[in-house]
Amino acid sequence: MNNRTRVAVERQVTAMGAEVIEVGLFKPRVPGDSSNEPEMLPRVWDRETLLRSVSWLSYQNANGRNIYVRPKGEHHLSLVDDLTAAAVQKMKTEGFTPALVVETSPGNFQAWLNHGQVLPKQLSTLAARTLAERFGGDRGAADWRHFGRLAGLTNRKLKHRAEDGRYPFVHLVQATGQSYRAAENLLQKLSAQLSERQRIQRAAPHTG
Repeated sequence: MNNRTRVAVERQVTAMGAEVIEVGLFKPRVPGDSSNEPEMLPRVWDRETLLRSVSWLSYQNANGRNIYVRPKGEHHLSLVDDLTAAAVQKMKTEGFTPALVVETSPGNFQAWLNHGQVLPKQLSTLAARTLAERFGGDRGAADWRHFGRLAGLTNRKLKHRAEDGRYPFVHLVQATGQSYRAAENLLQKLSAQLSERQRIQRAAPHTG
């Protein structure tokens, strides 16, 4: 492990601002090997334990595992996956500047947005899906507890492997940790949508 890896991990974790972090170490199936099943190795760590474990994570990454992170429990972030550089710029222009931007492979980005408050699960999922739709992210990866990649390590997807066998590093592009300007307005609108949806569900006749 080089020092740049630890610095990138520390900056990302600090920008995420979570007290407790779930780490997922995913080993994909090896093509042509039917005995090799995909495997997720989970860990739940506080910030300091994660930082002490960077060397171990680097070792696991070098041995084929993709390293993912997310806050544990309900939290104040939304992850928008599979973004272009133009989409990230559009976010900034429209008042949705991410707290954290990670380039997961060349030209492909994940953005974490800080809402400035902890969101309950339904509202958190609605916010993630709304942001994914607005900025062209992956709606299938938009929910309240989706994993994002950890910067400073490599993306081990086979499609990204170079001819020399190397994989691209996951780069930390931006890590301010700050909430975005449009947060209050968006959350008011989404909360109203949820309340109306729940009202309609309560009013619907029940058939048994």
